[in-house]
Amino acid sequence: MDYFRLPVSLADVAVRALEVDSQKNSEYAKSVIASFEEPKLTPKTKKELNILLDRLQMPLIGDAGILEGTLTCR
Repeated sequence: MDYFRLPVSLADVAVRALEVDSQKNSEYAKSVIASFEEPKLTPKTKKELNILLDRLQMPLIGDAGILEGTLTCR
């Protein structure tokens, strides 16, 4: 809030606003969601990705993790 020179008193309102996808009912969003297919994650791929994530000191797939400097819900 300070960065954008907005009053801190608006923080709760800002967080609530970010929790809602304001474009979820747009035609574009509907077309994108309709064509989206969740990728399949095989055990082999998960293992390989977790090796890479471990090297990068990132949370592993399936583990809870909060990345410092990102928004979180409390």
